[in-house]
Amino acid sequence: MARHRGPMAKVSRRLGFAASRKAGVARAFARRESPPSTRRRRPSEYGLRLVEKQKLRYFYGVSEKQLHRAYEEATRAGGNPGHNLLQFLERRLDNVVCNLRFAVTTADARQLVAHGHVLVNGCKVDIPSYRVDKGDVVGVRDRQNSRARVENALAQVGDYEIPDWVAVDEKEFTGRVTRLPEREDVRCPVDEQKVIEFYSR
Repeated sequence: MARHRGPMAKVSRRLGFAASRKAGVARAFARRESPPSTRRRRPSEYGLRLVEKQKLRYFYGVSEKQLHRAYEEATRAGGNPGHNLLQFLERRLDNVVCNLRFAVTTADARQLVAHGHVLVNGCKVDIPSYRVDKGDVVGVRDRQNSRARVENALAQVGDYEIPDWVAVDEKEFTGRVTRLPEREDVRCPVDEQKVIEFYSR
């Protein structure tokens, strides 16, 4: 299943949370705090697990194949597979670029990486799924169009809060991974255990 490229406000209302970090989506979701007054069936256990899985897909902007691959790796890594899965997704380069506010949305961050505008430890990395590690420095190439895109994003993101596990220097267009993300750093309101149950059924 390919990545979603349609309106995120509809997806947000269906899943019950703002699935995009773009301010317009959050406002659109807030306008529909209560669902329409139509009678609906109580969701099945499978349906509940599916919703939790879809939350991760849309929040991190990954395809079904990418998410399933991350699940398989998380189960092989040892420890809590749910926490491993969330950490793997948080450490994706496109997510880190978005967290540093160098892009407005995860989709913008993916494009920024794929078009070769992003450096990791001084080397160009054009793979959005690249997984950063503690101590890595994520920067923007010293080119006019690269920096112009980031300056435009910084002007749009407003007061989006940068997570504690990364530190940013907006003047130098760089950010550092100060530690690996923990469960409390994950902003997606997901029950990761249900995601593990969905894939292990």
